[in-house]
Amino acid sequence: MPIICLSAPIRWHAECPSSMKVPAGTVADALDGLVAQSGSLGRVLFTGERKLQPFLNVYVNGADIRTLQGLDTPLADSDTVLVIGSVAGG
Repeated sequence: MPIICLSAPIRWHAECPSSMKVPAGTVADALDGLVAQSGSLGRVLFTGERKLQPFLNVYVNGADIRTLQGLDTPLADSDTVLVIGSVAGG
């Protein structure tokens, strides 16, 4: 199962562990699995139109999913998915 790692601000909103193993064939499946385990993650990860929140960056083995196949990026059992919220301010 792929390992899904969440940055601290995302974990804080959802009160979930820093990493979880989720059975998934794609990034979308993995994120859906996270939402199934912690329902409050749904509002943190997705917009009302079921798109990723614009402030999120998602990586598979270090590669940004925007340069791959987006949410349809396939996952292998050995993959690591990292979900990081953008940070801004001064």
